[in-house]
Amino acid sequence: MNILLILSALIIIGYHFIENPQSFVKIKNIIKSRFIYRKDVPQWVADRRTHCNGCKYNFKNKKTTQRSIKDYWWYGLNGFKTQCTICQCAVKHKTKIKDEYCSLENIGEKIKWDIYDN
Repeated sequence: MNILLILSALIIIGYHFIENPQSFVKIKNIIKSRFIYRKDVPQWVADRRTHCNGCKYNFKNKKTTQRSIKDYWWYGLNGFKTQCTICQCAVKHKTKIKDEYCSLENIGEKIKWDIYDN
């Protein structure tokens, strides 16, 4: 399932890479996130997940009538895990990448968490 997800993400994001070279960072983070395994979750990851799990844009928090076909598509590709419906990333994976930040910025709202810099 992870390989299918990675390949799908590479194809979809690859198109954006042509238009925006910064998309390469996204591709790198998506792939990297699938290979980070930790027994103990650091506090900064737990804090990020708490924010995401309570967010109104979390797939599981949206009313069924507000979910789009795109939301369901990405929910399936993300292994039916909790996901952000703004960036379509799986919360479990995105929150453990230090270089990532909350996607609320993409829709003009104040972000709930930022790049981790220790």
